[in-house]
Amino acid sequence: MKAVVSMLIVLVFGSALAQPVPPQLPKRFPWDHRPNKCFLPTGDGLPHGPMCAEPARWPNYAETKHHLDMLLAEQDYDLIEQGEREVGFSRERFDSGEYLFDAWFASLDTFSDAWGERAKAVAEGWAKAKGREGYAPLAQGLVLYHEAWKARGRGYASTVTPEAWAIFYRKLDEADAMLDTASPKVKGMGPWYLAKLRIAFVRQDKRPTVPGLLERATAAWPEYLPLYSVAMTFASPRWGGSFEEMDGVARYALERTKGTRGAAMYAMTYERYFRGAGDGQATLKDSAVDWALMKQGFRDLEKDGKAPEWIPRNFAALACQMRDRDEARRLYELYERRKTAGPAEPDNPCRAFAMSL
Repeated sequence: MKAVVSMLIVLVFGSALAQPVPPQLPKRFPWDHRPNKCFLPTGDGLPHGPMCAEPARWPNYAETKHHLDMLLAEQDYDLIEQGEREVGFSRERFDSGEYLFDAWFASLDTFSDAWGERAKAVAEGWAKAKGREGYAPLAQGLVLYHEAWKARGRGYASTVTPEAWAIFYRKLDEADAMLDTASPKVKGMGPWYLAKLRIAFVRQDKRPTVPGLLERATAAWPEYLPLYSVAMTFASPRWGGSFEEMDGVARYALERTKGTRGAAMYAMTYERYFRGAGDGQATLKDSAVDWALMKQGFRDLEKDGKAPEWIPRNFAALACQMRDRDEARRLYELYERRKTAGPAEPDNPCRAFAMSL
């Protein structure tokens, strides 16, 4: 009887041990919802049809940023590292003209600002898991930068207490020092320069370093619009500058890029600051803009094709601020011809002005 039982045990457990081990499925990005069968060996006898086609990872700026936001929220450092490699260190651009790494910076920046202590834990865990060769030090620096602003508040300087100023400047110094620990590879990318410039503009004692830093940044990335945008913001009257200084920034962008982009970057630098109704205190009409040069920039941008389809609508809004009906109408008509999807442009005061007789 014992022999029979022993034989049964061998048969049962031997059979279990003989079962093939299922293949381990690869890690997938959180937006990749393909069925598991798509990742089995092709000899499994199962059809691999259209449903197994990988969804686009980085199709455009908006969707790429959304995907990157999901990656950071998932806190899977292997997948974050893959996104870093494919987007953060890419030198490619979207069809609409933005660098892929611009979406990477935007995602890191909003995550660091909105998620507070969790963002801090993610950045620290990232550094421990993957080392400091990648973007983890920049993420840690962004967390410190936003901690500085949370301590200061967004009010006028007169509303900030001495204690808040002390924390603000200490955190900015810590953020700046953290950025300096980044690898040479990261220090050569646009996002690092942008993070350094934001701190340099805010710290009065670092203002003398701004021209040299901006020159190095735009020499490396002359068509990276946010570099000029941050300079435009801090040259504005609300930050103690002037409209003439703002125009100087736009002309600097023009000089850096006129060989390849004509006057397009002059127009884009103004558009980024005055999009919509302006900055809440002034509109484009109040500025020192050269409107003829601005309109030439519109046309140069139209020729080179490096702009999202909605940009003519934004330019039309600037033409409305300048009360240039002919240019506003031309731009609205261009926008409606180029628009590929979505409802018709709704009525708004600018469109009513543009289309009136």
